[in-house]
Amino acid sequence: HKMKNIYLIMAFLVAGFLCAQPNFMPVTTLAEDFGSLSCPNCLIAWQGLEAVHSVTHNGEFVSARLYTESGSLSNDEVDERFNYYGVIGLPNVIFNGKISIEGAGEGTADGTNYLNALSQTRYSASPVKIDITNFNLGRGTVSANVTMLSPTAVISNAKLVYYLLEDNVGEEINVVRGTLYDDIASLSGAGTTLNFNHTFDLNPNWSVSNLWGLIFLQLADKTIVQCVSSLPLPEYNFRVAMD
Repeated sequence: HKMKNIYLIMAFLVAGFLCAQPNFMPVTTLAEDFGSLSCPNCLIAWQGLEAVHSVTHNGEFVSARLYTESGSLSNDEVDERFNYYGVIGLPNVIFNGKISIEGAGEGTADGTNYLNALSQTRYSASPVKIDITNFNLGRGTVSANVTMLSPTAVISNAKLVYYLLEDNVGEEINVVRGTLYDDIASLSGAGTTLNFNHTFDLNPNWSVSNLWGLIFLQLADKTIVQCVSSLPLPEYNFRVAMD
């Protein structure tokens, strides 16, 4: 029965694609977790985010941890993101640039508050598709394509934001090590694709095997409309965006 259901799903998907080219892509939600090693509640916030990770995959949800005043985990590029959002109180977890959850309390450790925030974008669609076409960990080079899928949507004055992250930094994972930006003055017209190339400055103290990257498109009002990471996806993964 399971195989029969899978074939039925595939048949419906194929039929849908034959009828029309998709104008949207499922959204991958990004949670930016702003904290510090000296902040006890930041550990509770991360516990809650881990609860969200346990019920999602990397195509649905990714998170990035940004540290301030935390020794080698901090740098000016990361502090710039604190300033961008005006983050003062810690912890502060921001979903897709707009939904800000500050502090820790009931519903933090078990992930309830964060799952509620995720629910607002988990099944939403974006008119933009981002593809990482190259990510060379040893050299820090990254290439990406941004494609407009919608014939009517217009994006202007946006930024393509790149995060370089490292896992297993002591006991920490998803640590943002570096940030890069590209300006997107305008993007419109179905099928229009913009190509980008960048190179991160690598620190010899970082473990190349533990590095990974994510790229997201952020509008002038701080809304993140799409995100993609170099993390692996499930072998079988059906996500559909439709009217």
